[in-house]
Amino acid sequence: MGRLARGWGPAGGRSHDAFVSGAGELVFHALLQLAGVMRYLRSCTAASTQLSELVAAERAFAARSEASSTQAAFLSVLADDAIMFRPGAVNARESLRQRPFNPNGLLRWMPLLGDIAESGELGYTTGPCEAGLRGEAPTYKGQFVSIWQRIGIRRMAIAG
Repeated sequence: MGRLARGWGPAGGRSHDAFVSGAGELVFHALLQLAGVMRYLRSCTAASTQLSELVAAERAFAARSEASSTQAAFLSVLADDAIMFRPGAVNARESLRQRPFNPNGLLRWMPLLGDIAESGELGYTTGPCEAGLRGEAPTYKGQFVSIWQRIGIRRMAIAG
């Protein structure tokens, strides 16, 4: 004889009770659990894809810095209203344009950690960085943080 599967109505109420046999109830609950797992995995896959895109954008940005100049690389990814800290918050694009850059200077970095909002609109990357002159040992080693936002394409919102 079958039993009622309870708890599927609003706030766990019994408005949507269903008559299910013993084996059918097990299958029903297994399918519900599977549906929940599949929904979770789809959200993880979407977030993983978006995070992979974010990390790829950071790596391409770092490669541009080594191939051309740090200033050109930053100007290619910064949002118009992006900020940097010098030590207070300033418009990053204006600050970089006004700041003289040594053409032999080199800033290297590599993202090792990052995350992205479920919406995909905002994310961050962080990892080690080093600076110095091309062809010489680095004179500075530290950590970087980039906060990215999606504005059609990924643009850096905060550089630090």
